[in-house]
Amino acid sequence: MNIAGRQTPNTEDTKLVSGRKLEIWKPIFASALFFDGKGCALTRFTNSPSPLFTLMLELAIEGAKQRQIEDMTETGETLLIRVLLKLVTKDDYYKVKAIRDEMAKLFDEEQK
Repeated sequence: MNIAGRQTPNTEDTKLVSGRKLEIWKPIFASALFFDGKGCALTRFTNSPSPLFTLMLELAIEGAKQRQIEDMTETGETLLIRVLLKLVTKDDYYKVKAIRDEMAKLFDEEQK
């Protein structure tokens, strides 16, 4: 990732902050680089020797990871609702295996 001429390590974590997420974070990264360039020491505020840019990048990555988990959870819940709407035709007992098998089919379709 290249922010204001500064190349960041291209790891799996930094790849999470791309596209729209990167566009949202760019002004924050640019401000952090500006303050880092002015020699603003954050140690008295954050107890961290890391530059502000590094702290902001870590925060962006953490947020992207949380969003990824939320998206996966929401997808699972949405698929469960779709399966239940399909299977449940009357007030009765439905086997967990049947529900699980239908969800597995939908998960496979979502991955394609």
